[in-house]
Amino acid sequence: MVDGGGRTGFEEPSQFRVRLALLFENVIEGPSYRKFVDNMELKGSEWVIDYGSGTGMASKLIAQRLLVGNGHLTCVDISRVLIDVVRERLRGFSNVDFKVGDIADLDIEDGRYDIAAVRYVLHDISRAERQEKVNALSKKLRAGGRIVIEEPVASETEASRTHGMHLGAFSSDDVRGLMTSAGLRELRLSTTKSLFMGQACQAEFQKA
Repeated sequence: MVDGGGRTGFEEPSQFRVRLALLFENVIEGPSYRKFVDNMELKGSEWVIDYGSGTGMASKLIAQRLLVGNGHLTCVDISRVLIDVVRERLRGFSNVDFKVGDIADLDIEDGRYDIAAVRYVLHDISRAERQEKVNALSKKLRAGGRIVIEEPVASETEASRTHGMHLGAFSSDDVRGLMTSAGLRELRLSTTKSLFMGQACQAEFQKA
């Protein structure tokens, strides 16, 4: 994955890495992305932030379910390279906008959004910065708005050989702690395991 949520020391991905991510997503991850978007239970009128939109596979699935004139999608990534990929992928969708930068600094209206989608992003942000990003996301949600999240989880011993876990262990309790500290209440949380993606936390939290 090459998602960019906003973090210190970020470097733009190479074109080779982008092409590799696109290939992996198209060949391996399609069903996982569809299930992630299915879990949002979109009706079509929602305003959605896709945080760390990466190459835009989830973004396109979300955009296809939103009604022009009612629903709206904001794709956010720290990478200009990746936002350009997403922009091309979503060419033709008139109810989508694109933001490059750190969610904590971007000019995105607070209290406007129904859903924030977060898939394989937070584990790539340092522990010192994660809470700031989640707090910023929470501010963008209206009362009753939801964060739908999927993150790889691993213990200290597993981290070095688990997808993207170069920043060390990241657990379901870490996810829960970040969300509750941002004023969100847990609606659901479970841990799954797949052959290609390893162990992941799938959860949903709601703003009071």
